[in-house]
Amino acid sequence: MRRALIVVAALALLASGCTSSSRSAGDISLVEGQLERLDDDGWVLVSHAADGDRVRAVTDSRLQVDGDQVFLLEDAEAVITEQEVELVHGDVVVDGDALQVRIDDAVVDGIGTFRVDAGATPRVAIYAGTAEVRRPGEGYRLQPYRQLSLTSRRFDGLDDPLAYAVDDPVDQRLLSKAINFDGEVARYSTRLAELYGTGLQPAAFYASFAEVQADEVDVLLQAAPNRNADGAVGPPADALIGLFVSRALAQGQSGDLASMAERVATLRAEGARWGLIAMALDLGQVTFGATVDQAVAAREVVEASVPAPAPVSPAAPAPTVPTVTDPDPGPAPTTPPAPPPPAPPPPPPEPDPDPVLGPVGTLIDEVLDIVPAAIGLLDPAG
Repeated sequence: MRRALIVVAALALLASGCTSSSRSAGDISLVEGQLERLDDDGWVLVSHAADGDRVRAVTDSRLQVDGDQVFLLEDAEAVITEQEVELVHGDVVVDGDALQVRIDDAVVDGIGTFRVDAGATPRVAIYAGTAEVRRPGEGYRLQPYRQLSLTSRRFDGLDDPLAYAVDDPVDQRLLSKAINFDGEVARYSTRLAELYGTGLQPAAFYASFAEVQADEVDVLLQAAPNRNADGAVGPPADALIGLFVSRALAQGQSGDLASMAERVATLRAEGARWGLIAMALDLGQVTFGATVDQAVAAREVVEASVPAPAPVSPAAPAPTVPTVTDPDPGPAPTTPPAPPPPAPPPPPPEPDPDPVLGPVGTLIDEVLDIVPAAIGLLDPAG
């Protein structure tokens, strides 16, 4: 993922025959998308802009400014110089180490890939590297996969895990691993919910998955969203995903299980999604899946070691009408049986049938009429 924007932009530059040596100082080149520049006559489409021009992205647009890459999302507007992107509105992503971004009274200096959003809830987000956010009289340094809100007049000193969306073009390119990991977790969560339900479970239930000690289970399951006074946690799917992620990290990095579980629990408590945790702690999707399969298999072995109750035969289905059953069938007769007696004459009709029981009596009569014929059909000599 690191420097993904530069890789894509470099390929586009090579394909178009453009190189950094062919541009003059202060030149701003359009690499991808559609860009407009504000002139005296209004907004005009351009492929280059000069130092200090005010530009607007008609579509998601990628620019190169003295070796740094600038990605303006659709409708974003900014004044760009060799040293700074002054964001008027919209979203901008910078990949490099030279440009700073100004938004109102805040300035963002970064090394790596960072994003500044001037929308309804302004924020600074770090995808790779680090960045320092400065305001008059204060500053704040952000680490990878963190974001800082700019809504208050002063920094509150608390940053948050990076938020992302499946349909966001920047997140699709830079956080595809996190998005895919979230999809994998969703599939496992559905499977676990089908197996173990959604109710709270005691510590012993979770311990049987990974052969951990009882005092470790409490640490492992801090990521579970619900806990009762007896120490039961759940839903099982959420608690187990926390356990599996912690175990996969501990096994892959030869770390301490309890310490790793505590880190995972802290990130979850801050609101980090599983995919972001996987990227931040370098957990691969294949490693995670293997841990889940191994743990579930261990649980199935534990369940198989418990004596199973005596099997109960299912009840026989109800017979249909008409039917003939022989409670003690013997060998086939050697001589043909006597022909069936003639059917008795139908009973005389009731003069005043009961309006409720009358239809039932009629149905019984019809069944009795059918039985002799059915016996004849089953007669081997017939």
